Amino acid sequence: MMCSEVGSGPRPSGSIKVNRFYLAPSLIGIAIVVASVSIATRSYAEGQPQTTKTTKPEAQALWVLSSGNYPYTPSIAIFQPARLKMTGTVASFGIYVGGAVTVSALTFDSNHDLWIGLCGNYNAGYLAEVTAAGLRKVAEHGEAKFSVVIQDPVETEHHAAEYLTCPQAMQFDPSGNLWVAPADIYYGAGTPLLEYTSDQLQSSGKPAPAAVIETPTEEEFYGRITLAFDHLGNLWQSSSGIFEYTAAQLAAGVQTDPYQTLLTGGTLPELDFPSSIAFDASGNLWVTFTDGGIDGYGGLESFPAGELNGQGIVTPTAGVTIETAAYRKYLGLASPDTLSFDNEGDLWIGNTMQPKGGLGDGSVIEFTLSQLSTSGNPVPTREILANPRDINLGRPSYITFGPALP
Repeated sequence: MMCSEVGSGPRPSGSIKVNRFYLAPSLIGIAIVVASVSIATRSYAEGQPQTTKTTKPEAQALWVLSSGNYPYTPSIAIFQPARLKMTGTVASFGIYVGGAVTVSALTFDSNHDLWIGLCGNYNAGYLAEVTAAGLRKVAEHGEAKFSVVIQDPVETEHHAAEYLTCPQAMQFDPSGNLWVAPADIYYGAGTPLLEYTSDQLQSSGKPAPAAVIETPTEEEFYGRITLAFDHLGNLWQSSSGIFEYTAAQLAAGVQTDPYQTLLTGGTLPELDFPSSIAFDASGNLWVTFTDGGIDGYGGLESFPAGELNGQGIVTPTAGVTIETAAYRKYLGLASPDTLSFDNEGDLWIGNTMQPKGGLGDGSVIEFTLSQLSTSGNPVPTREILANPRDINLGRPSYITFGPALP
C-alpha cells in the first residue's frame, strides 16, 4: 500500500498520519491519510431557532468518490467547508484503499454515519459502516474501525457475491432502509435493486436482501448507475434511462416494472446520455448528460416536479437547460458524471475530464441558485481542480455532502 498527501504539492516528510480501518484482518486494509493543511472547524448557529429567524445551515464537507492517477489519487477526497470557499487546486483530506479492494459507492445515513460499498476479488461486494464517532476519531487520531460489515450470504468458488457484486450506488430511504444497486456482472437481466432493512444493518453478518427488484433488461439499461429519492420517498434510478419506483412498490418488495420511465434526450442533440440525477428542495429533477463520445461535452437540465407525475413511458419538458461556458469548455461542464446540492441550494457537479495542460484529471464546479434560474451557459462560481498528480481529487464518479471533520 502506498499513501501520499492530498494537498497541492509533494508530501513533506513526517507531515501525515497513516492508520487503517480493518474489515477482517486478512481481507481489507484502508488507510486514512490526513493532509497537513489548515482546516477551519465547523460553526453552528447559537441558541434555539426562533420563529422570526432562520437557523444557519450546518457546515458540510464535500465527499468525492474518485479514481485517477494510482497510487496518488484518494479513493475518497474530503473537502472541508472552509476549502469550499476556494477555487483552483484545493487541498483535501483523503481515504486511500490498498490491497484487493476498491471503494465503489458511498452514502450517509440519518445519523451522519458513513456507509461505503467495497469491491473485492472475484467481484465480491461488501457494505461497511464508519460511525460519526469513528469519523471524528479519524480526524483526531488517524484511526477508526468499521462498526458493521455486511457481506453476501452466498459464496462459491467461482461466484463470490451472489447479490452485491460491486455496489455501484447506495441510498437510504426515509425509513432508514438501505437500497443498493450492484454492478451488472452476473445478472442476465438489468441490475437489481437490493434492500437491506434498518434492522439488518444493526450488526455485521451475511443477511439475504429483504427485497430484490429487477430493473429493465440490458437492451434498455446500461451505463453508470445512480440512485436518488424524491421528497415522497419514491426511488429514481438512472443509467441509459431514468426510472421511478414508488414508495408503495418498494414496500411491496416484489418484482415489478418501473412506475415511470423518462425518455430524456434533452433539448440539445448532444444531450443523449443521462449520467446522474438529483432533486432540489422544490422537488425538481436535475440531470447531467454527456454526449457518449470522446469530446468531453456535456450539459445539465432540470425537469419541474409537475412534469414527473406521469405513469408508464413519459417524455418530460425541460424547464432549464445549462450548457458549458463556450470559452472555458473543459472547466465548465466537461464530461459531467455526478451532481449534488449543498444545504444552501447550490449545485455542485463532478467532471471526469479536465484536459487543461499541466493539471490533473477532473474537476468539481459550483453553480448558484441564481445561475440555475434560467437557461444559458453560465461560468461556474467555483472550480476545484485536480492537481498535476491527482493527489487531491482525480476523476469524480460520485459526490455528496456530508459531515465536516472536526
